[in-house]
Amino acid sequence: MSFKRNLSRKLIENLSKDKLFNNHLLNDIINREVFPAIRNNYVDFYYKGGRLFQFTNNSIFKTHYKYASVIDINNRQYLSEKELKTCTLIKDFSQNYLRIKENCSNYSGIESLGVANLYSKFSLFNRNSKIVVLDIEISLRANEQVENLETKKKSDRIDLLLYDIDKQILRFYEAKHFSNPELWSVSTREPHICNQLNRYKSQLVTKYDEILSNYKKYIESINILFQGYIDPLPEPMEIDKKIPVYIFGFDEDQKKGRLAFLRENKFMKGHDIYAKGEPKNVNINNLWSKTKLF
Repeated sequence: MSFKRNLSRKLIENLSKDKLFNNHLLNDIINREVFPAIRNNYVDFYYKGGRLFQFTNNSIFKTHYKYASVIDINNRQYLSEKELKTCTLIKDFSQNYLRIKENCSNYSGIESLGVANLYSKFSLFNRNSKIVVLDIEISLRANEQVENLETKKKSDRIDLLLYDIDKQILRFYEAKHFSNPELWSVSTREPHICNQLNRYKSQLVTKYDEILSNYKKYIESINILFQGYIDPLPEPMEIDKKIPVYIFGFDEDQKKGRLAFLRENKFMKGHDIYAKGEPKNVNINNLWSKTKLF
């Protein structure tokens, strides 16, 4: 199976006419609350680390049942047991959109929230940043099909793709919270993160031309879908073949202790690391330019 990143003109047209997109999602995308990610003729919309909606290749919006399980009670917070018997669920996604967003955010993991902190600040709608988050949760192994939102898995997915607009360079990143056991091992054993990074790098080398070609299509789709809302993006010309690991969520003592131990781990030689204790304070320019090879 091949790697695909593009939208058909028909799907873009259908999405552009949809009331959920026009009345709710588009404004949140422009304000960098919701992040759109192009797939193989469908779009995933992320909010605070969760996949809020998916616009499928059949031009239908879907969301996880956990997010959409919202009772229609006219914005009331409390109801009696007697009233519960007569309650009904909302009938469409536009109704109580804010509650669906709230439910989505309640299920996000700590690493997904760390990535969300980046795309909420540095999506392509941040006109002041020349380095932007272009894509997230990327599988290079095979072409993704439209997934069942109830059984979504993150195995073998690269967390983050940044784009240097001026230099027209793409770079993938793996994001790990400091507490993730995949970072750690005894000094005589290779940590799991090394195997993960090596696998991603191998996939990137093997499918380099195909991935680059499809991100050119990705940019084309973005430019058409958001025409008038963004300055047209140039197509990428290169993919950086290093895949750094972005580590976050540690304090000063951990930085001087266990993080220093990781940097000294012989198995990390040849891998790039960027570490930032507080992810809310990350500078995307530093994340791009100050990764360090070990």
